[in-house]
Amino acid sequence: KFIFGFLPILTWLPNYSIKEYLPGDLIGGITTAVVRIPQSLAYGLLAGVDPINGMYTAFFSPLTYTFLGTSKHVSCRTFAVISLMLGSALEKYVTAHPFVSATNESVSSISTTMANTAYHLSVITSVTILVGLIQVDLFYSLPFFCTLILLVPTHQVALGICNLGFVAVFLSDPLVAGFTTGAALFVFTAQVKYCFGINLARQKAPFALLYFYQNKLLKCIVYLATNYLCTYIELFTRIKETNIAEIILSLITVVVLYPVKLLSVKYKKKLHNIPIPIELLVIIVTTVISANVNLNAKYGIDIVGAIPSGLPGPVLPDATMWPSLLSDAFSIAIVGFAITVSVGKLFAKKHNYEISPNQELFALGMSQMTCGLFRGHACAGALARSTVKESSGTKTQVSKS
Repeated sequence: KFIFGFLPILTWLPNYSIKEYLPGDLIGGITTAVVRIPQSLAYGLLAGVDPINGMYTAFFSPLTYTFLGTSKHVSCRTFAVISLMLGSALEKYVTAHPFVSATNESVSSISTTMANTAYHLSVITSVTILVGLIQVDLFYSLPFFCTLILLVPTHQVALGICNLGFVAVFLSDPLVAGFTTGAALFVFTAQVKYCFGINLARQKAPFALLYFYQNKLLKCIVYLATNYLCTYIELFTRIKETNIAEIILSLITVVVLYPVKLLSVKYKKKLHNIPIPIELLVIIVTTVISANVNLNAKYGIDIVGAIPSGLPGPVLPDATMWPSLLSDAFSIAIVGFAITVSVGKLFAKKHNYEISPNQELFALGMSQMTCGLFRGHACAGALARSTVKESSGTKTQVSKS
C-alpha cells in the first residue's frame, strides 16, 4: 500500500487501455509540446538564465511528474510567476554575493560572460533543488527530512513530509482568480521594458517602506503598487531611448498572435480541439528573418543567440548558497504548490476524479529536484497549458511523458 501510494503510476498503468486512451494522450502530449517550446524558451530568460535551461525544465519535470503525480491533466513545467520569483531571488543573491573572477575582479551586475552565466545558473539550480527538498520534506514528516529543512535542502519536499497539503482546502476560486490576474499584471510589467528596448533598473519601491503603516498587508499592497508605479514612471521618463525596431517587432507580434488566438478559440471544434501553434510559428519566422537580415547588428534588436543541442548531465548544487536562498525557496515552494493543486482540483472536479494534495506536493518537489540536477529551474502547473492539454483529448498522465 505504501509503494502504491508513493508511486501512483502503479495503480493506473496496469489498467491503461491503449485503444481507449492512447490516441487522446498522444494528441494532447504533442499539442502541449508544441505550445510549450516558445514558452519554455521565454520563461528561461525570465528566470535569469539561458533559454535552453527553460527547455531542460520542460523536458525533465513532466517525466518525473508522470510517475508521482495524481492529476491526469496538470501540465507541470515552466510557469511565468515562478520564473519571475526565481529571477528576483537570483538578483538579490547576486547583489549580496557578486561573482568574483579568477583575477578577483568583482562583477556587480548581470554580464554576458560565460563565467557569470554559469554562476547565475548555479544559483538558480541551487534554489530549485532547495524548493524541491522543502516540498518533499514536509510530505514525509520524518525527522531526517525535517533536518534537511534546517540544512536548507528543499521546500516542497519538506511541505509534503509534514502533510501540509491540507492548505489546498483554503485555495478558493476567488483567491485563485485574483492571484492569476495579479500574476498577469506582474508578468506584463516585468516584460514591457523589452518591448521598448529600454534597460530599466529593478525598482525597490522606496515609498513602500514608510514605517507609519502598522498593517503588514497594507504595507505589502503599498509596496507592490509603488513598485509598478516606479517602473512605469521610469519607462515614460526614458521613452526617448526607445528602440523603434524593437517596438515595431513587438507590435507586429501582438497583432499576429492575438487574432489567431481568438480564431483558434472560435473554431475550436473545426480544429478538433487542436490549437494553432502560432507562438511556435512566430518564433520560426522571426528566427529566419533575424538570421538573414541580421537584426541584431543592423537594428540593435536583442537575440537569444546559439542554443546548445542534446541533454545535460547531472550537476550537484552548491550547498553553500542554501542559507541565503532559504526564504525565497520557501516562497516559491508555497506558490508553486498552490498553483499546481488549484489547477489539479479544477480538472479533477470537471472529470470526476480525485487528486491527493499531499502526493502532488511530493511529486512537485521531486520534479523540482530533478530539474535542478539537470540544469533546469523550478516548475509548477499552469492553467493555460493544462487547458490546452485537456481540450486536446488527454485521458491520463501518459500524455505528460
